[in-house]
Order: sequence, then structure tokens, then C-alpha cells
Amino acid sequence: MIWSGICWCTVGFSIGNERLGAAVEVSRIQWADDDAVAFPAADGTTFKEFGQRWPFNLCGVWYFLGLIRLLGQGRPELAAQAFGAALRFGLALRCVLNAIGTEDLETAHLCREAEVARLSALARHDPPQALVAFEQILGNPGGLDPVTLEAHLQRARSRLFVDLVNLECYAAAKEVIGSQQLPIVEPMTLDGTSAAFAWGLYLLNNEGETATASAVLARARQAAAAMLSSHPDDHETTRLFAKPKSRGWQHWRGMTRRKPLWRSNNFRAIQAGSTRRP
Repeated sequence: MIWSGICWCTVGFSIGNERLGAAVEVSRIQWADDDAVAFPAADGTTFKEFGQRWPFNLCGVWYFLGLIRLLGQGRPELAAQAFGAALRFGLALRCVLNAIGTEDLETAHLCREAEVARLSALARHDPPQALVAFEQILGNPGGLDPVTLEAHLQRARSRLFVDLVNLECYAAAKEVIGSQQLPIVEPMTLDGTSAAFAWGLYLLNNEGETATASAVLARARQAAAAMLSSHPDDHETTRLFAKPKSRGWQHWRGMTRRKPLWRSNNFRAIQAGSTRRP
């Protein structure tokens, strides 16, 4: 099981080059139960002993396995396990490295990516557990410095909120943000526009704040139009924004098979310029 992970060094390139089918073939390698794998940490294991037992690239191996399970196979429950294994291995490796006075910034970055991706997988499979996982991030298991931790928390909160709104899990989404407002960051990126759109839908469908929702959704539309104007050949942005009645919103933040929120009566009223909630 362990050395078969070497094959995974090509997985990221396969996804980037739209060769997901080939990557999925690789994923058929028989792996042990991800949740059952225990990595040594803070138990006196030396760097040499750790390397003799585990390949140092396993954090990336499990992370890309999780992406394939989530995006290629539609198995969020298995994806969450893989992302969790990536996180545990990365933390164990960093612990061993820290003991000899060094750090692996790439692994540290992958750990943060795995935490956020695990939230997305859990949101699709087990929303209450996604809230538990988010609370664990608040505990700073990776030992991040305050500035990095705050940026990581904001990104994790925003991503989880978008996923939960897209899945119409409004009660869970409300727990993620509490009494706070989801800030609209300027200038808007694709992720920022996604968050703004989700915030608008949440205000409209859960809070009944039609006027505020209309303003937020209008700002999201403006940002979308600006991105399309400056990047007319960006097929991803075109697909996500130019055809709101399509399944583009699902591909934007979901990969869910549920009815897209673009088609809700409330959103159609906003599109038509109505100030009255249906």
C-alpha cells in the first residue's frame, strides 16, 4: 500500500491536463482504510525512522486521492477520509521535521488545503460533521502563526458557507457565520464573487432580507460581468456566470446533484428586479 503511493506523483498533473480518466485508473490501487492509518507524532520517532517507514510525499498522495474521489468519482464520504489522512500525515511529518529544527512549507500548505477540502467533502456527506471539523480548525492543530491562521479561518469559513448554502443547508450555514456578516472583499476574485452570491442567496432564502440580498446579488453580477469583460476567453468564468439557468452554479462550488439554486423563484424575482419576496 505504501510504495504504491509513488504512482501518485502524476495525479496532480493528470488533473491539470484534463486527464482525469487516467488518474481515476490509478486510484483503483488497493489502499488501506484511510481512517485506520496511524502516523507517529510526538513519540520520539526520528526523521530517519519516519522516512524508512513512510514516503515523504504521502500528504500530497492522499490529498490528490481525495480530489479524485470527490470530483471524479462523486464519493464525498471517501474523499473526506483521504483528506483527513493527508492532514494527519502532514502534521506528523511536520512534527518530526520541527523536532530537528526545520519545516516543510509545501506540506504545511497542503495541510491547509486538505482541511478546507475536507470541509467541502463533509458538507456533501455529513453537514453536522462539517461543523465539527470547522471547530477543529479553530483549535489551530497545525500550529499556524496568528496571521496565517486568521487567513486560513476566513477562507475555510467562506468555503464551507458557500457549500452549505448551495446544498440548501441553511441552518448549518447560519452556525458557520453566527451573527457575523460574510464580508465582501474588494476587488472581487472568482472565490469572492462565489461567496457574495451565496451570501445573497442566504439573505434572500433564509433571512428574508430581500432588499439587502438584491444589492449583494447585483454586486456579484457586476463582478461577474467585469471578469468576463477582462477575460472573454475564460471558459470557466463564462460557464459559471453567463448561463444562470444552467447547472453552472453546481460546478462552481458544489458538484451536487440537487436542484440548482439559480432556478429558485426567489432568485428569479431578483433577476427580474423585483423588490418583493415571492
